[in-house]
Amino acid sequence: MSSLRDIKVSGATRLAGQLHLPPDKSIAHRAAMFASLSEEDSVIDGYSMAEDPQSTLSCLQDIGVEIDVEPSARYPGTQNIHVHGFGRDRWQQCSFDEGAVLDCGNSGTTMRLLLGLLGGAGVSVIVDGDDSLRSRPMGRVLKPLSRLGVISETGNGSGKAPIQLVGKRLSSSQQEGMPIEFELEVASAQVKSALLLAGLFHPEGVAVREPEQSRDHTERLLNLQKDNHGWIRTSSLTPCQALSFDIPKDPSAATFWAVLSAIHPDVDIQAPGVGNNPTRTQIFEVLQRMGAQIAWGIDTTDTKTNVKANVKAVIEPKGSLTLRSLGKGQSLQPITLAGDQIPGVIDEIPALMVAMAFADGDSEIRDASELRIKETDRISAMASVLEAAGVSFQEKPDGMIIHGQPNFHPSPFVVDALHDHRIAMAAAILATCCRPNEAPSIIKGGSCASISYPTFFDDLGSLQTL
Repeated sequence: MSSLRDIKVSGATRLAGQLHLPPDKSIAHRAAMFASLSEEDSVIDGYSMAEDPQSTLSCLQDIGVEIDVEPSARYPGTQNIHVHGFGRDRWQQCSFDEGAVLDCGNSGTTMRLLLGLLGGAGVSVIVDGDDSLRSRPMGRVLKPLSRLGVISETGNGSGKAPIQLVGKRLSSSQQEGMPIEFELEVASAQVKSALLLAGLFHPEGVAVREPEQSRDHTERLLNLQKDNHGWIRTSSLTPCQALSFDIPKDPSAATFWAVLSAIHPDVDIQAPGVGNNPTRTQIFEVLQRMGAQIAWGIDTTDTKTNVKANVKAVIEPKGSLTLRSLGKGQSLQPITLAGDQIPGVIDEIPALMVAMAFADGDSEIRDASELRIKETDRISAMASVLEAAGVSFQEKPDGMIIHGQPNFHPSPFVVDALHDHRIAMAAAILATCCRPNEAPSIIKGGSCASISYPTFFDDLGSLQTL
């Protein structure tokens, strides 16, 4: 990551306009990787220029995948990428010099999905990242991959990067002719995806079942279906078709503006082309239950093309979002989230905590201990943000109780984003609700928002009107 800058954010009187959000980075990562599995060429338009998806492109190019990149003519601020056919056979033939490193930057998605692909293909290489990524546990991917014969060694045996992949042994836990089954204890799109990708290199393959539905981009892009018992399967016979489609805008990025519209008295924002995959829209449903004024409009649907056969099928739906402030006299209602409600909103909880500070009563988040092993400890980080702004709350090991106030006005504050893009953006929308005549808030290292949303602070400035 480039040198981080501190960001000043002042209170705003009104925020209005149309936003062209960044592309969905969850889809971008997968689209580029999955395109490389086909032997045909793929074209993906609207690819994200955020740091994390760019790490995926760099790693694929270091592996040997030929990718042509040019500015998108249809979606300003994004890229059109042409992924030349590479195929599974070439993945299995990949060879690196001793000590060679694939640098995933700050991207946990890049690392976990590549571990599935490289491990399944039996490739020997070191997979590493920046200091933040080195702090995140990778054992929940590496441990199940070891059942597939993937051999790995981690830094100081810690289960964290750097990770040395050293090929693959024959699996002894597999019954001949049967897939290896993985019953996940915690729903995780990244763990699920890593295992399904590894299964693409196994004759008998793998079967994965999760306790709750996590985001399903992998299944959509690879045309995978759950059976009647909830198992998703891949094997070396699973077809990997070329892709040709446009990436929708990121609903996780839209979350920050949705929260802002719910807590600020004068907001009117439109955001076209936002992905509204049902496994990604739970956060908007939660905010609507709290009383937020969020409306989806009709938009065209992206398609995938089998380049060779020119067969089209729907991949990812999208819609147009309208976000407006609450009506006069209305207030947000408190809410409790726990159990199977957590996986679908786990990445959006920092922003949701900000909304809870403005609710009419106590809100609670439970069973979200996974937040402590994200880019930073997001429960602790958000506790620091809320405390600095004057919010009343109680931090818990697996979440937080937030004592909301409908007429809350945060005090200007100084906080450290801790190299976490979601903490930086959550702090920024909170700071926007300070009184305009007060001193600006300061978010130390706030420019880390560029990891997922390079134009976030530019967009925030463009919405502000006198």
